[in-house]
Amino acid sequence: MGLCLPKQRPTRTSEQHRSGCRWKLLGKSETREKMEKALRAYGAILRLVRRLPKATRPYYAKYARENFVNYREVDAADPNALNDLFDRTYTHSLWVLNKYSVDHAAADKLKEICRS
Repeated sequence: MGLCLPKQRPTRTSEQHRSGCRWKLLGKSETREKMEKALRAYGAILRLVRRLPKATRPYYAKYARENFVNYREVDAADPNALNDLFDRTYTHSLWVLNKYSVDHAAADKLKEICRS
């Protein structure tokens, strides 16, 4: 199982995901690829958050960050757990986009990442 450790401590800002915290990936190459896939999915989610109404962006950016941090301890060796997590990521994103009438085509990149 790979570990995800912060290389530097994030500063206290209202948008900590933009504070310059870079993640150092440790472990086997397979685990590293899965971790990089998770980071790409997280980046895609944050790009989708920018398409939401301005008043809702801080809430959903914080929600995405909390979930990313909470699920980083998922066992990378269990493909079912990771696939289920990526599937939920995509379906929850579609639900939020639908709630705010954002075109689902905006999530095509996330779909490509999560379903690969």
